Amino acid sequence: MSRTRLLSSALLTFALAALAWVALAAPASAANDQHHITRWDQTFALQADGSVEVTLEFDMDFGTQPARGPYMVLPIRQGYDQSHDRLYAVTNVTASSPSGAPANVYLDKRSNWLEVKVGDKDIDTIVGVQTYVITWTVDAVMNSVPAADGIPAGDEFYWNAVGDSWTMPISNISVTVTSPADAVNAQCFAGSRGSTHACDGVGEPGASARFTQGELAAGQPMTVDVLYPAGTFDTTPALVSTAQTPRGSGHSGLGTVRFTGFAPVQLGTAVVILVGGLVLISRRLIVGGRDRQYADVTPGLSPTGATGLGAVPAGASAVEDGTVPRNRRAPVAVQFTPPAGLRPGQLGTLLDEVADPRDVTATLVDLAVRGYIRIDYMGTAGSFLNRREEYRLVRMAAPDDGMLPYERRLYDDLFRGRDTVTLEDLRTTFHEAMARVQALMYDNVTELGWFRTNPHSARTRWMALGSVMAVGGIFAFFFFFIWSGWVLVLVPVVVLGVLMMATTRVVPARTAAGTAVLVQAQGFEQYLATAEAEQIRWEEGEDIFGRYLPYAIAFGVAERWAKVFADLAARGVNVPDPTWFTGVAAGTFWAQSSTFGARIANFASVAGSSMAAPTPGSSGSSGFSGGGGFSGGGGGGGGGGSW
Repeated sequence: MSRTRLLSSALLTFALAALAWVALAAPASAANDQHHITRWDQTFALQADGSVEVTLEFDMDFGTQPARGPYMVLPIRQGYDQSHDRLYAVTNVTASSPSGAPANVYLDKRSNWLEVKVGDKDIDTIVGVQTYVITWTVDAVMNSVPAADGIPAGDEFYWNAVGDSWTMPISNISVTVTSPADAVNAQCFAGSRGSTHACDGVGEPGASARFTQGELAAGQPMTVDVLYPAGTFDTTPALVSTAQTPRGSGHSGLGTVRFTGFAPVQLGTAVVILVGGLVLISRRLIVGGRDRQYADVTPGLSPTGATGLGAVPAGASAVEDGTVPRNRRAPVAVQFTPPAGLRPGQLGTLLDEVADPRDVTATLVDLAVRGYIRIDYMGTAGSFLNRREEYRLVRMAAPDDGMLPYERRLYDDLFRGRDTVTLEDLRTTFHEAMARVQALMYDNVTELGWFRTNPHSARTRWMALGSVMAVGGIFAFFFFFIWSGWVLVLVPVVVLGVLMMATTRVVPARTAAGTAVLVQAQGFEQYLATAEAEQIRWEEGEDIFGRYLPYAIAFGVAERWAKVFADLAARGVNVPDPTWFTGVAAGTFWAQSSTFGARIANFASVAGSSMAAPTPGSSGSSGFSGGGGFSGGGGGGGGGGSW
């Protein structure tokens, strides 16, 4: 078979496989036979000359879908500045398979990357779990970074241990960096490209630094960042003009264009893929991504008359028995109390399908109202042009069984080893804990049966599939364009991938039980957003302001809710002072009616931004100086899959 026909077949296979990914994205769980890496154990041995020797041992599960083996794409040229690219020469590539799978090495060098295929081109029957060991050396990987933000100047290894172009999920990841000198600092980022979420595990830096991550979805990178004393390594980068083609590449990134034209069969195949993909995506979004509600039941109730809490288990099918698609235009009745037994963080996550910092802040205030925490207003600080209000959180009561898992996590992380903490202290230390709290909030609303699957996971899977199709399609487009008109079939693959990425927000769907609670939450939100002072009724000594304030924060109407009570106090009504908020003289709390509403809103804003703020770092070629490190921000990376 000619080379052109082989490539044409490969392109068609890629396009059809991409279309199949869209079809498989609809259910909560993918096919069991999808190829994936179940263990990733990688060691980077740094050398004094600035190079690194890499050893990667991993287990790839081919399931019952046969293949030849794994492949990797290693970048050898990446952008550096406006006029230079940085070269990462890759040499000494070897491979073996302790499990006995074929492990021949096939190298294909291009101007910007090196493709490494492991296996046997004549054997495509590899199935089950196979272990591979691949080694290679990369030159000139170290950076020289200046001192910044309390971090000393030094030599830095800022590297994408897992690149953002892997076409399969990777689990049980361990990355170890060894060096001739002890490290002085280490950090690690994992998740979608640009994410500042820390890896699951970051060991103490020393002669070796170890990083772990439980799982990465397809297309999610993992970046390690280790700092050493200045002068430990040769940090001279290998640079080349952006206009210069590196020697040995053989041709430019696009090669010599030999456009062969598009035959009717190629155009027809592209149309079929586009139409089929649009149908599958539309079905996933319309059927699988649309909220459900109980049929012939008053909105906000379940068939038994309850709120629907726990009525449908998580992971329910897209079409639940006795339900219909949710009518978003149905009127919502005002509710004067929140849904019984439900916390503000739960309702805030349910309303917009996102566990955002505002929901965590609402949870913090709710813990204060319930007596676990006290909030102290400490006045203003800072320069004339940068004045800020400061607040302190004080531990008041021990945690108990009345806390939900995400509330307990928030409480424990706030007061780990201390009884007080200021919001300013949290600004540079709480980002990782914030992410853990948010993950538990997603788990909670899913376990309650309000969503068919974890909304965060659903968005992540959809975005990952779309990214793989879009990025992989573009990559293949330029790689194969010089040989075959079949490249036309990649256009709809890229279009479908971009469409999936653009519709990520609407992928999560509520169950009928979730919609029942949602309607009640919307009714209560409407009350908090429209109530006037004369409509407020409460028993003597009852702190209805504090009791409902956390919900107002979660709904984004905290300042207005506070103003209602400030207006009551201004009219001479005896509004009780909240006991969970101090820093104002007794009896004068509501006398500050002109500022207290804004102060409460300011606290919510400051608390949210402080807890969510990432640890200072850097961007670009360094992770310890500048704007901040992030997942996918280092050198190297690339990706891979099976062939």
